[in-house]
Amino acid sequence: MGKLFRDASRGVRYAYIGKTTVKAGESALLFTLGGKSRVVEGPRRLRVFCTTIRFLDRFVANTHEYLRIQMRSGEISHMRGPCTMYLNPCVHESVDVLSAEKLADKEAIVVYSSDSAKASTVSRRVVVGPQLFVPDPHEWLHEFAWTSGAAEAGMEESRTVVSLRREVLRASVQSAQTASGDSVSLDLELTYQLDASAVAVVLDQTCDPVAELSAALKSDALAACKSMCVKDAVGATNPLGNLDIYKQTKALAAQLGFSLQGLRCSASDTASAKTEAEARKANAAIEHSRRMAEQRLAEEEIKLQSETRSSEQRRELRRKEHEFEMSITKQRTDQEIEKLTKLRELGVDLTAFLTAQRGECISNTARRMHKQHGEENA
Repeated sequence: MGKLFRDASRGVRYAYIGKTTVKAGESALLFTLGGKSRVVEGPRRLRVFCTTIRFLDRFVANTHEYLRIQMRSGEISHMRGPCTMYLNPCVHESVDVLSAEKLADKEAIVVYSSDSAKASTVSRRVVVGPQLFVPDPHEWLHEFAWTSGAAEAGMEESRTVVSLRREVLRASVQSAQTASGDSVSLDLELTYQLDASAVAVVLDQTCDPVAELSAALKSDALAACKSMCVKDAVGATNPLGNLDIYKQTKALAAQLGFSLQGLRCSASDTASAKTEAEARKANAAIEHSRRMAEQRLAEEEIKLQSETRSSEQRRELRRKEHEFEMSITKQRTDQEIEKLTKLRELGVDLTAFLTAQRGECISNTARRMHKQHGEENA
């Protein structure tokens, strides 16, 4: 039995004369001898004469998808799901099933649109969720190559959706110099939020606003450390956690349309941190040495146990070999006794029999020795 629903993978078939059936759920493209084509959708029963038959591929888009249809004429159209269509090679170049852009609450995308009449005219708009967005054929989405706030510096994420929720920008400053000449290490966490109305402003001014905010935050932190001693920087009051002293960061955020929600700063003395790091390193080395010593002792114990088991196995093997030899000797002795007993019952003189048997053994031994001596002389 063939496929339930036939498609283009079946290939092209030629019918000279006869009948063919296009089942429900199938569509076929028929060519006549004159080169004309027509599409037949099932269920149909057809009479054919000198006809080329090609079944068509079926494409389906659900409610979260759409069909991108590339015409042979160069035109492109989008069909929003749920929908279905067959690819007619006489009309269509390709059909692709694409996913619509799912926007959650407080998410936005930037859509560029070109005027079909004037290809050089491009407009831009911001689409805010929640909604399911399907672009028109002449539209495309902006890709945001912004540094991730939770990532290390220099790492960028390329995405089409920008978040309008509260985000956290994490930055680290190593060896910040204080007024007393000491250095401190800072871990900064800046909470910010982007307004939907400011997305276009950000795109007009910078390619990566998060990276610029991070640079401004570090610059303000370095400047603030130079005006205080190390005790104030790492003290309980934590003046570096006051957002008001980060003037450059606040000005940049206001310019780009970001609202700053708060700042948390964790400061530590670099010298103390270095001492603690060295202590942790020394403890780690001691722990490693202890584990290695325990491992060596365990290996030696395993080796000793293995040797002990091997010695016991050898002794057991020798004991079993000795028992086997003794059993063979006893078996032979019992057989000899049984043989002599039967001979005595038959009236055979055992003394003469044993003497003759012993003499025969001596004679055989003498002949073997004589033969061996002759071979050596030869």
